Amino acid sequence: MSNNKEDLSKLQVLVVNPAIAARYQTLNLLRGISVGIIHAAANGEEALAMARLRKPDLVLSEWVMPDMDGLALLKAMRSDPQLTQTPLVLVMADVDRSLVEQAVIHGVSDLLIKPYSLQRLEDKILGAVRRAAAPALSSGPEASPAAPPPAPEKPVLLAVDDTPDNLRLIADLFAEDYRVKVADNGEKALQICAGATPPDLVLLDVMMPGMDGFEVARRLREQPQGEAIPVMFVTALDDDASKLKGFDVGAVDFVSKPIEPDLMRLRVGNFMRWVQLHKQRQQEFDRMLADARREAQRARQLQDEVKTPLQGALKLLQSMKSDEQDAEQRSALDAVEQGVQQALQAAEGLQKT
Repeated sequence: MSNNKEDLSKLQVLVVNPAIAARYQTLNLLRGISVGIIHAAANGEEALAMARLRKPDLVLSEWVMPDMDGLALLKAMRSDPQLTQTPLVLVMADVDRSLVEQAVIHGVSDLLIKPYSLQRLEDKILGAVRRAAAPALSSGPEASPAAPPPAPEKPVLLAVDDTPDNLRLIADLFAEDYRVKVADNGEKALQICAGATPPDLVLLDVMMPGMDGFEVARRLREQPQGEAIPVMFVTALDDDASKLKGFDVGAVDFVSKPIEPDLMRLRVGNFMRWVQLHKQRQQEFDRMLADARREAQRARQLQDEVKTPLQGALKLLQSMKSDEQDAEQRSALDAVEQGVQQALQAAEGLQKT
């Protein structure tokens, strides 16, 4: 870990996010993992100009942005001689698979699905930078067929309630199936959501002293990790106005108090299955990128195997030429040399694509 921190401290990262609050939350996350120099841009056009000026080691950009989205930014960078080799990691909550395939084709360095842990953010940044520095030596740890898949961890459930009895009930109810975290106030809940391991689902009480559940949910949506965390309100309020207010701040469901354990277990379990499917998308996209890197590496190796004998043949042909040769011999050697040069140029051109 110490080597990672040292490597991160040497990096210059450009963050691209149109939302002011989320942009600065991301800056804080990067500072938390010891990134050395951090710049910020509010949109794709601004990011392009800043990247040309600052020459960052990596660009970390939201995919969904007005005007120039993440895919358009990627295409612009890959067509710009100054930025074509700059690693770009795209961050997203929900993007169609066909668009992801386009991003892979156009050379995206990595994809990061929200919500994400700080460890995953660190791994994606370091992996993209290291691959850019030595593309022929590594196709990333996930590309190795010998590497065993990580053991699946239990999903994280956060219960937020100012009543200790309710927290104990929820913790006991779900301890066997999930990693349960608890918070007795809104501030503590937001800290947990912004921490190294954000929850996969938040069970949030509405009526709490100080910061109520609606305000917690609103602030949660301003966090880069929190905007994609599903929130299920657990409340005695059952009027339409309260439900509309809850859905307006991103609630996915309402559970009525007093809590009916079997019903809550069923509703949480159903939603957690969706959460797990969402997590599997990250694994699917990781595999897509790993396959693309392996194919690129194979192409580089094949091109090197072709180039080496061609370069040797070219040197041999050039050494065979002399002023004593007649015109017919010289013309034949020139024709062969021209053919070898064309084949060598074709191999070099493929290697750059």
